[in-house]
Amino acid sequence: AKRTLRILQRLNISVFIVGLIILTGGLLICITSDDNATRVASVIAGVGGFAGVIVQLVKDPLDRIQNAMANLVQTETAFTSFIWELNLNGTYIQSQYVAEGVLTDEEVAQTIGRIEDAMDLTMNLVAVHTEEGRQRIATRINNISPAAGVVESTVTIHGQHLQGDSSQKKNREGMIAINHTLIQPEDTIWNENEVKFKLPLKPPGLKTQEGTVWVSLFIDGMETNALPFHVMKKIS
Repeated sequence: AKRTLRILQRLNISVFIVGLIILTGGLLICITSDDNATRVASVIAGVGGFAGVIVQLVKDPLDRIQNAMANLVQTETAFTSFIWELNLNGTYIQSQYVAEGVLTDEEVAQTIGRIEDAMDLTMNLVAVHTEEGRQRIATRINNISPAAGVVESTVTIHGQHLQGDSSQKKNREGMIAINHTLIQPEDTIWNENEVKFKLPLKPPGLKTQEGTVWVSLFIDGMETNALPFHVMKKIS
């Protein structure tokens, strides 16, 4: 990332300088030359140099440099978090051995599982922030709270990457579905890890006043996994 940043900086400066030289040289030749053909050629060269300068000023070179710096910081942050979690797991397994004098297979397996989960998350985050065009980590909902409730009660969906694949979207909310049928609840609160909405008065697919429905999200045109929610009869 550092090397890419330096190369981008040098290339942008080089193209800008070359454009200025061609522009200046074309203007000087056009002013001092008496030959019409030479003047036309110098004008064309000057226009080309001016176009090069404009491209460097307009065609987001600073954005590319900023993105490279952001990728570097994000990659370092993900790596630092992984090292920190690795150290924590190492400290945990050592303390267990000191306290008990022996390590059980379950403790070793749990520690290995946590390390592998941290490693997978880190690699996915690095891929998300450095590989342009790569699909983001799959959106997944983990649980619903509360697990049961009456109609028109507030339900919270917990998950990861609930705002979709692109961080540049102006409207980053998806859609909520019950029994794979889209609903349009009012006063929805939507962020990266939680979605809060009010259960509709008549949930789709629920024929009686109580029963189990399946709640899912549609994000970037794709449906997430569905989790059950038990609708209880409303006491009047």
